[in-house]
Amino acid sequence: MKTTNKKAAIQNHPETTRFFDLGCSYCGKSDHSSAIKAFVKAIQTEPESAESYYGLGVTYECMGFYEQAIHTYKQAVGAKPDYPEAHYALGVTHKKLGRHSEAIAHFSETIRIAPDYAPAHFSLAETYKDLHRYDEAVEVYKNFISLKPYLAEGYLCLGGVYKELGLNERAEETYKQAVSINPAELKQAIS
Repeated sequence: MKTTNKKAAIQNHPETTRFFDLGCSYCGKSDHSSAIKAFVKAIQTEPESAESYYGLGVTYECMGFYEQAIHTYKQAVGAKPDYPEAHYALGVTHKKLGRHSEAIAHFSETIRIAPDYAPAHFSLAETYKDLHRYDEAVEVYKNFISLKPYLAEGYLCLGGVYKELGLNERAEETYKQAVSINPAELKQAIS
């Protein structure tokens, strides 16, 4: 779990920071039981620590406890409404559960809060694609590509949507862009 931004946001409570760091360390080592205990202690020392709720949510999500993760991510958002990582995590977790409208709402909120948050653009585009809302997927993939033009994956996915729309020439041009970035992607695109 990345701690850089989250740790900086914890409000200078040394115990909270210590328990938060422990939780992140345990979660990173897949010691989820210890991670939960550490994050709960961090929350007990600082009840409004959105970052600690977020860490607890990540731990629950790693364990496959999606409803608990959603509940905990919502607590993070309650403590800090403009918390892009928590909104994004809510979107990802809802998507895992097939709750596409909730996923779209949280990915969109992430983008509203942090317009350059590329994973939210990609996940929103993927959700639209899954729902066969191809025109919306095209626009969001283009946004993702504008943020990460050096990643072939965006071009490959956009090409796939163009293909679904019957825009084969555009699909081919887009696949070529992916290959120009990473020739190894050619094998993936044609297999």
